[in-house]
Amino acid sequence: MGSQTENPRFDTPDIFSGRFEAAAAGLGIIGRAGFVIHPDHDVRVRHIAIVTDAPIEPTAQLTGFDPCEGCPAPCIPACPVSALAPDATECVSGRCWSARDLLRCDWAKKYALIGDEGPKYMGSTTDVPPPDGPITAEAIAEAVRKRDPVQRHLDCIIEPCLKACHMLLIGRRSGEQ
Repeated sequence: MGSQTENPRFDTPDIFSGRFEAAAAGLGIIGRAGFVIHPDHDVRVRHIAIVTDAPIEPTAQLTGFDPCEGCPAPCIPACPVSALAPDATECVSGRCWSARDLLRCDWAKKYALIGDEGPKYMGSTTDVPPPDGPITAEAIAEAVRKRDPVQRHLDCIIEPCLKACHMLLIGRRSGEQ
C-alpha cells in the first residue's frame, strides 16, 4: 500500500509503506493522514515488512494512544496536490484515516514534480501541477519530461503532510531532535 519517495541516495519507502503491518505489530497507530504515529518516536520512523515463516512471538497492538483526537489535522491541507481526502473515510478495526489518491501522491513524492514537495529547496525549477482530472500514465510521462534537466538527480522530498503533523511539532518544541 506504500510507494517510494524520491531521494538521491537510495530508494526510500514512503511514509505509508508498511503501515498496516506496523500497526498490527504494535509499532504505532495509523493517524488521520494515513501514516503510522508512535507515542515515543512520533512520525519519524519508516516501516518495511519482511515475509518469513520463522516463529515470532506476537506483540499486542498499541492501545490507549490517539494522537489525532482533537487535532485540527494540519497534515491534510498541507499536501500540495490535495492527495488526502478532507474526511477520515478509510477504517480498519475502529481506526479511521483519510483516503489517499495514490497517483496524485506519487506525482508529488515519487516523481518529484511539485516544487513545494522539496525540489525547489534544492534549487530545482521543477514545478508541474497535476491535471485536474484523473492522472494517467501519459500525463505522468509528459510531466516527467518537464523536470529540471540539471537538478533532477538531486531531488529530495520532504513530504509536507508528514512535516505538518502536530506530533512532529510537539517533539521539536520539547527539545527533541
